[in-house]
Amino acid sequence: MSIRGFVIKPESATRKAEQYFFVNGRYMRHPYFLKAVQTAYSGMLANDYQPSFFIYFDIDPEAIDVNIHPTKTEIKFADEQAIFQILMASVREALGKFTLAPQIDFDTRGSIDIPLPTDKPVSHPQVSVDPNYNPFRTRGAIYPDRQQPMKGWESLYEGIKTPSGRPFADGVQTATLTDRIPVDVENAKIWQYGKYVFMPTEEGLLLIHPHRAHVAVLYAQFLEQLANTQGAMQQLLFPEVLTLPQDEMVLMGQLLPDLRAIGFDLEQLSPDSYSIQGVPSQLAQQSPLPVLQHILQQVRDRGADTQQEWREQIASGLAESAAIPSGKTLTDSEMRDIVTRLMALPNYRRTADGKTIVSLVTDEEINKRF
Repeated sequence: MSIRGFVIKPESATRKAEQYFFVNGRYMRHPYFLKAVQTAYSGMLANDYQPSFFIYFDIDPEAIDVNIHPTKTEIKFADEQAIFQILMASVREALGKFTLAPQIDFDTRGSIDIPLPTDKPVSHPQVSVDPNYNPFRTRGAIYPDRQQPMKGWESLYEGIKTPSGRPFADGVQTATLTDRIPVDVENAKIWQYGKYVFMPTEEGLLLIHPHRAHVAVLYAQFLEQLANTQGAMQQLLFPEVLTLPQDEMVLMGQLLPDLRAIGFDLEQLSPDSYSIQGVPSQLAQQSPLPVLQHILQQVRDRGADTQQEWREQIASGLAESAAIPSGKTLTDSEMRDIVTRLMALPNYRRTADGKTIVSLVTDEEINKRF
């Protein structure tokens, strides 16, 4: 196999990156290989910034399977773990050669060079090139010297208060992530419009995403149960069988103690299958097969080096599966229960993966509209 292509300088990274993988001239998506590229940039990018890249793989067609997804954009490789390491090393070496990562010392004599089999040549597609096209152009402007966001900007606004008495933050009159909005959930009016819940407060109108709120509540609950091995189990009337490829069976073996601690009753039936006889009580009304497959894919795609990282991803996968669906019509008591439990969390504004749960529209912002 050979790998070639282009990766962007760290200082030119953006939040919306251009990321393209090709194998034997065919475009593909591959979250596992994306993790390899992101790992190579570790410590070089600001939070939420992503590297842009165009990376091409030339490989024996017999070593890949293009039929695992209907659109054929997801491709299975015969030895993905080895390719992960080669890809990560290749990107690091590219960054190091151009003094973009001076802390990395590469010996070019140790570079990996795996030639293609001589009896199975790879055909290269004919591609027309537009020399004026720049994939990193953003809204008509190019930023070749983009710098990472300035840190410590909040100190510029220390001591400044909004008319409502809160610290001034982010250049607009909204609460910071650490501010707690005073909310009287028990007595406040509350209603649902579309997939959002609205509640008036002393600060203004609070907008809440109930699905994400429930995810955050369940995530904290599952993490606590994993730490204390106190997950409640619901026995299945009819056990289900989970069949997995060999690499996922190895991963399942690593996650098994925590899955059992959270409430799964799993027994290995064969070298490639498990019998699911019980599930966490929060999943009693759902099939456990897609839940477990989602957890395995999440751990595999995002990577996990410690037991705590595994537990966080297990809790995240379970919370997403057990939470109320987005857009579901809720009763008054259901809305109040979710909001009450949400407000009890240390950080109730965002989910563990950074998605916004609540947003405050201040009275002043509302008045400006009139």
